[in-house]
Amino acid sequence: MRTRLATLTVTSALLLAGCGGSSTGASGSAGSSSAATPSATSMSASPSASSASATAPTDTITVAVKNGKVVPPTHRVTVKKGDTVRIVATTDKADEVHVHGVDIEQKTQAGKPVTIQFTAKDPGLYEVETHDSGLQLLQLVVR
Repeated sequence: MRTRLATLTVTSALLLAGCGGSSTGASGSAGSSSAATPSATSMSASPSASSASATAPTDTITVAVKNGKVVPPTHRVTVKKGDTVRIVATTDKADEVHVHGVDIEQKTQAGKPVTIQFTAKDPGLYEVETHDSGLQLLQLVVR
């Protein structure tokens, strides 16, 4: 148990250090429509196409940046291993949304939503952030 906790702590620290930039907002409230994983190679990813089987549930998470603030405020969303995760993100200026651990990056245009979709294959924690503005949008938890 201690080894597992230490590994999770180190993995989380490495993910948090990932892109640099500052994070804003709180990151403690649990949701019910998101997924995360510590392994970058264990999730299949496609910015626009579904990669899950027809029976796997799809968890859709909607997030936006308005006037430089994350809406809803930065939070955690939990999904089940094997679920399809769909993140719909809208930014208030041109930017790039990055899902750590899945290594998907999607450019955004002001006011136009982008969709990032992938299958959550491994349990873990993933950060979703913007690159240019350095905002943490949410944390995905896969269980």
